[in-house]
This record gives sequence, structure tokens and C-alpha cells, in this order.
Amino acid sequence: MEKLKSISVFIILIASIVALLVTGILIFIMNGYIKDVRKLALENSQVVAKQTFADMFQIMKTDWTKAQLEEFLKSVEKAHERSNTEVYIYRGQIVDDLFGKINQRRENNYVKYVFQTGRLLHHQTNKNVTYYYPLKARDICLRCHINAKVGDTLGVIEVRSNISKIINIAKIDALKGFVIAISTIIVGAFIAAFIIIKIISHNVKKLQKEVEKISSVDDLQKLNLTSIDFFFKELNDIRNNIANLIEKMVRISVDKDILEFEIKLLEKFVITSNAISEWQEFLKDILKDVAKLVDFMFFFTIFRVDEDRFESYIFWRCNYENYKHAVEDDIISSVKAQNIFPAGADVDFYHILLEDKAKMVDYEKIAKLSKSIILEKPLVGGAVGIGISFEVSESEIKRLAVEALLSTILNVVGSIKAISKYTKELEYYATRDPLTNLYNQRVFWELLGYEVERAKRHDYKFALLIMDLDNFKLVNDTYGHVVGDKFLRSLSEIFENNFRNEDIVARYGGDEFAVIMPYTDVEQASTAAYRLLNNIDNFFMEIDKNKIVKATVSIGIASYPDHGKTPKELFTIADNMVYKAKEEGKNTIKIPTHEDLKAAAEEFGKMNFLLMDAVEKRKIIPFFQPIVDINTLKPHAYEVLMRIEDDGEIIPAYKFIEVAEMLGLVYKLDHILMEKAIEKFAKHLKDQDENIKIFFNLSPKSLVIKDFIDNVKNIISDYNVPHKNVVFEITERDTIRNLDALKKFVQALKLEGFSFAIDDFGSGFASYAYIKHFPIDYVKIDGEIVRTMISNKVDDAFVKSTVTLSKMLNIKTIAEFVESEDVLNALKIANVDYAQGYHIGKPAKEFKSITQ
Repeated sequence: MEKLKSISVFIILIASIVALLVTGILIFIMNGYIKDVRKLALENSQVVAKQTFADMFQIMKTDWTKAQLEEFLKSVEKAHERSNTEVYIYRGQIVDDLFGKINQRRENNYVKYVFQTGRLLHHQTNKNVTYYYPLKARDICLRCHINAKVGDTLGVIEVRSNISKIINIAKIDALKGFVIAISTIIVGAFIAAFIIIKIISHNVKKLQKEVEKISSVDDLQKLNLTSIDFFFKELNDIRNNIANLIEKMVRISVDKDILEFEIKLLEKFVITSNAISEWQEFLKDILKDVAKLVDFMFFFTIFRVDEDRFESYIFWRCNYENYKHAVEDDIISSVKAQNIFPAGADVDFYHILLEDKAKMVDYEKIAKLSKSIILEKPLVGGAVGIGISFEVSESEIKRLAVEALLSTILNVVGSIKAISKYTKELEYYATRDPLTNLYNQRVFWELLGYEVERAKRHDYKFALLIMDLDNFKLVNDTYGHVVGDKFLRSLSEIFENNFRNEDIVARYGGDEFAVIMPYTDVEQASTAAYRLLNNIDNFFMEIDKNKIVKATVSIGIASYPDHGKTPKELFTIADNMVYKAKEEGKNTIKIPTHEDLKAAAEEFGKMNFLLMDAVEKRKIIPFFQPIVDINTLKPHAYEVLMRIEDDGEIIPAYKFIEVAEMLGLVYKLDHILMEKAIEKFAKHLKDQDENIKIFFNLSPKSLVIKDFIDNVKNIISDYNVPHKNVVFEITERDTIRNLDALKKFVQALKLEGFSFAIDDFGSGFASYAYIKHFPIDYVKIDGEIVRTMISNKVDDAFVKSTVTLSKMLNIKTIAEFVESEDVLNALKIANVDYAQGYHIGKPAKEFKSITQ
């Protein structure tokens, strides 16, 4: 028995037994092998089917064409033509009904069965294993496959694996092995036993000692197998393969602390408002965490900010004075290598010291350990590159962990810079007229209201000038909008230069301008106005060598508090004086007389009575203007517009809304309007389209009135209108000061399923505040910007910037004032979602689609 424990005797004994049993074992093994081959072939078919579907699904999400589909099917078949696997894809009747038939392999009975049942199926013969995989519709598929429902079988993938060749080869190999085994086991067992066992036992002990030293990934990296020599080449090859396997394991293995570091760092990649406003501080915070894991000398990012200008930010952990120029040269060389650095381009470098803890001894050695990513095409935000330079002694595993995060950091930082750029542009153009760079109408009203309050507190006078260009329409009609826009820009410069720095100059409308002159009486305002007439009289713009364009202007003046004590009163008086100046021959200045003030007071009284009567007798009627999908022109929603019907006359809201706000009647008007509109809308939902939405343009002051919100919800509930169909537009006619109060009500309504839109986005200060603080679903781009976007690069850029920002925030965009096919096409190019305007459909008492 003791002799049997000897390895050599045991090997000889086993060899004899094996010789007797080998035949039976071979048969058993072959049967098992064939089963395994069939099983593996089936599993491989499943993997191939799922991978093929995954590839096809990624392409389908890009709205592929029929040609792309046929090309994909050919490529799938070609990819497997030299293998033992054949792949065929069948498209179902549902897809054919929607997109038309294509050339495809004729369906067999198994394919038909899968289409009918939607079940997985596999079929086996002696030669083949065939797997049938149904392609079922998901929620995301319904965006394109509009005639399908979730669970419908849209297609079938057939994967056929030929196993006959593999099995035959295996049988031949097994037979050869059997013959060799019988011949050599008995003869060579005794000779080999001693030698093999001796060598194996000796080296296994050495290997065991090395393995016992391993307690971490770093120890695994230090494992040395070269000192273990098994003498036989094959065994040494195994040793080398094990060493290679260990090396690969080291590269992909992650210690617990590295994994925790990556999770913690990824949690910081959430883009917040603080990150947008202070992106460098955001990146510094990330780099400080990186420094806790690995020692690095510097970290850089590079962005393309213009065609021939780049910006690079280098964050250092050491004193960089002796190394910064070398690093700058290396960065420029890396960018040039990608052919994105045009001749004459320049890079602005910004060096930021994170901390002065590391010491750079040999830059050449450290540069070799630098890892950088330079892109051939800039990402969002102009990001084109990122890099980090490690210390020489740093662990390779940790380096790899950090390198894997570089592309993520580059994308996040690029997105932050892009959002930051767009928000700054939006903030600027929210206060400025994009054509002239003067203050816009919305800001004018806010500043006029502020000046009235300030003058009231400090008891001083100020003047308001309204200026309207005479016959400007003739310039546009004769020379076109391009010349007209250039003419307006030139006149705007004259307006700005004519008045003091403290005066507020604004473009109120197309050819109408306004000036607020603090601490100015009528006489001083008249002097400034006559000086302006003289400057404009001396101005002309040359069209070509033989043509010039000149201008005249009619000016109306009103003074606080002599002519009015509210912004509306002052503006109305000054505006009336403009019309009076035009009636008296134009190119002149008019100051209100006692009779003018009396007539204005009588007009205000009439409007006051009209509004009170309209509320009492419920004369408010809703008009509906369609908002359509910009590509299909199918109605997506209708905006409710307020009108008053008085003695058969339809009075639009712009004629009475500001007076209504002064009288505190807006919320009552909104309540009556909503009740009548919801009644009609409920019937439309029932009879026409249950998915259509309705937009209500409400003042922020109405939203924060306590009972108003409850009344709104009661009206909607009374008519059984789903909350998801109702959208409230937040307007800025009267920006409320308590933003938190409005935010509270908006969030409460949002939780109940209502949606919100910002009206006239880009026309005032509050637009950006609303999009930043409120859960907005739609942005309605200001119509004045939309109207001129095809003739004004700034307006066009503003529209595209708004679209980009909105898509990042998952907000839909609506363009207002769409009044021509050219503007509609420009909006399609800019990827705006919806359109509204007279070219699409005029406001009407009943629900209509488009006027065409």
C-alpha cells in the first residue's frame, strides 16, 4: 500500500488502468463533447443574435434609411461568410406596412412560427444548430414604428451554426490521441514519472512561496515567475502564459481604494449651477481628489474658442516657472499632430497653482509618463484635449484608473463651459436689442418703473422721450432689410452719442426708440431733442456712389410728474405727442399742452369703464392660435389669447392689458378667460384629439393670488380636463419681486401634472431667472428675435443658442411670430421643436390648424 503512494508507481498503475478503460472513456467523452459543442453552438447563436440586434438597434436610433438597412443586412451576412455561422434577419409585416418591403431571405416555417408567437426558438439537426430570436417592440421603438405596440414582433434574427465539421475533427483527434496514449502511457510512464514529479514538486514549492507573498494588486504586480524553471519547454510556456495572464490581470484589476475613489469622483460629475458659474473651481475640486490617489505634476485642458484661437488651462502641483514653456510646447505639438491647429493660430495659456507639494526633478522622464487625449474634432464647449503627467514612481494601476476617467472629465468640463457660454449670451441678449445693442422694450419698462419710484422718493423730475423715424418703411421697401438694419444701427449710434451717459436709450419697436433722462425738466429735454434733430439732419448713409439715405424723426416728450405719475401715463402722453408731431408734418418735437393731458385722461377713463363693464358682464372671449410641430405642421397645442367684445368690436389684449394691471383686474380677466376657454377645450378634447395641449398666458401676479390657483384647478376639474394637457405661460409684463412665492406655486402645480412655459424668452431680465429656478417644460423664443433671425446674425445665433441650452435641459422650444416660409425653414435648420405665428395660423374663436 505504501508503494502505491509513490508518484512513480502510482503513475504506472494508473497508466495501465487507463489503457484498459480508455476506449470506454473516449466514447463517453466524445458523447459529452458533442453535447457541449451543441450547447456552446446554441449559446454562441444566442450571443450573436443579441449582439446583432444591439448593433441594429443603435443604428435604428439614428433614423436610418431603407438603403442603410439593406446595407446593414448585407454587412451582417458578409461578416459571417467565412465562419461556421450564418446570420439572417427577417423584417416583419408591421415594419413592411410602415416602411415598405425590402429584399430579404424567404421565411421558413420556423421563422413564421416565431413571428406568430413572438417566442424564442431553437432547432437542432446532426449538422446544424439554429436559433431564432424575435425582435419585439419596446417603448422607444414606438417613436418610429407608430403602427406597432409594445410587445409586437417587428423582426426575427436567424443564427445557424454548422457543427458537423467541428464534431468530425474532434472524433479524428480523439482517435489519434487514443492510439498515442496507449502506445506511450505504459512505455513512457516509468521513465517520465521520476523526472516529471521531481521537477514539478521542486518548482511548485517555489511557486507556492511566491504566491504566499501576495496580499494586494501591487504584490501581484511584483510576482516574479522567471526564477521558476520547469525544464520542459511546454511547462515553461505555461509558466509564461500564466505570467502574461497575471500581467493582464494587473492591468484590469482595481484595488478597493481605487474603486471607491472612482465612485466618489463620478458622483461629483453632476453639473450644478455652481459648477457652471465656477467651472475652474469645480475642476480644482476634482483634481484635489485625484491627487489623493496619485501624485501628478500637472493637469491640462485645451479648448477651441475661435477658428484660430485656443485656450489651455494648466493646473500645477509644483512650482512651474522652470517647466511651463516646455509643457506649453508639448501641448501645441499634440494639437498640431491632429491637424486641427491652423497656420497662424494662437493659444492663450492660463497657469493655475493647485498646491506646491510635488517636486519635478526630471521633466523628460515625467513627460514620458504623461497621458493625453487630443481630439480631431472639438466636443461641445470647444473641448479638444486633456492630459495629466504622473510622477515616475506612481503605480501603473492607479495611473490606468485615472487615465480611464480623462475622457469623462473632458466631456463634463466641455459641457459646463458650453452651458456657461450660452447662459452668459442669454443673460446679455435678455436685456439688449440684438440689432442695435440698445436696451430692449422689456428692460425699458422695468427701468422706467424704477425711475418713477426713484423720482417719487427723492422728489425730482425726469423726462421721457419717444422717437419714431419718419418714413422708415420706405427705406426697407426700397433697399431691403439688410440696408434697413444697417441704417438703424447707424442711427442708434447717433442716439447714444446725443445723450448723457446716465440717460437710458432703448429701442422700443421696429423704428421706435425711447430715452429716459433722469433729473431733467421739459426745457432740458427739449434742448437734447433739438440737438438730436440737428445731428440726424447732418447724417446720411451712402448706398452706392449715386445714392444716399437720410432720415428724419418725430419726437414726443413727457415729464414726470407734470404730465404723468405712472410709467403707462408717461408713455401714453409721449407716444400721443409723437403722433401729433407726425400729423403736423413730421421731423419736429411736441410737448403736451393742457388740452392734450385732458384728452388722455378722458381716454384712460373710457378704458377703465370698458374693463369694469367687461368683467361685470363677462365680455371676455377666448381666441385660439395653433402651435404646430415644425416638421409635420400638425397642431401640438393652442394658445389662448384674450379679447374683449364690445358692441360688435373685438378689442385685442395689447390695448387694455396694461390698464387692467394698473387697476388690479388682471386676475379677474384671466379667471373669466380660463373658464370660457376650458369649456371649449374640453369639448375639443372629447371630439378631436385627446393629446392636444392648451396654453394659458398668465401674469405672475395672478399666479400668487391665494384663491386664483384653487379657482383654476376647480375650473379644470369641473370640465374633466387632464392636468397634463394644460400649460401655463409665465409672462413678464409685470415681473414680481417675490420670486420665492412664485416658485412655491409653480412647483405645487407642477407636482399636480401641469406644465409651464416661459413666454417671450430673451426679451427681459426674468427669462433666465425663470429657466434657472423653475421646472420649465417649454421656452417660447421672443417673436421679435424670430422675425429677424434670417437677416440678423445675432438673432440667428441667439435662437440656436437657446435651442442648444434647451436640449441640454430637456426643454422644448417654440418660436413665436413665424410670419413667412423663409423663417419657418430657418427654424427647422435650427432644430426648433414647434412654431406659432400668422404664417402657421391666425387667432380664431374656434380651434383651427393652419391657414394654408
